Amino acid sequence: MDAAREHAALTQWLAEHDEPCPICGYNLRALTAGACPECAAPLRLGVTSPQQLLGPWLLAIIACSLALGFDGVVTTMITIAVVFEAFARGTVSVPLVLVGAFITLGGLSGTGLWALIARRRQWRMAAPSVQWTRAAGVAAAVFVIHAIAGGALAASL
Repeated sequence: MDAAREHAALTQWLAEHDEPCPICGYNLRALTAGACPECAAPLRLGVTSPQQLLGPWLLAIIACSLALGFDGVVTTMITIAVVFEAFARGTVSVPLVLVGAFITLGGLSGTGLWALIARRRQWRMAAPSVQWTRAAGVAAAVFVIHAIAGGALAASL
């Protein structure tokens, strides 16, 4: 659709409907320009879906990303300590199970992150309540798995 027809369709829609500006929330009813009079954001007429939620997707992605980052940092720090101790003292007192545990946790977090990204279309097709339930489940699973692993590692040391 060319710009003139798109502008005409937008102003025709807004002539009869109360719609908030997607940026500032200003009521755009009876708008004649192609931008919000309050915040000057350019506007377009479009189609959207109530299933296109960013919140649950971000919750799940952030939970896996934070876990992956934490696991990566801890693995790196423990590995550096093991290597330094091996070269400096010729022995290793750090239990190598720590390195393996955090590599495993990082692998699980990375796999979860990959699965979320690979299945983002199926995620968006789910109802909003299902998306929030899945996001809460992912965040809870990440927390519980790390808490159990942390408890088991603490008990074994």
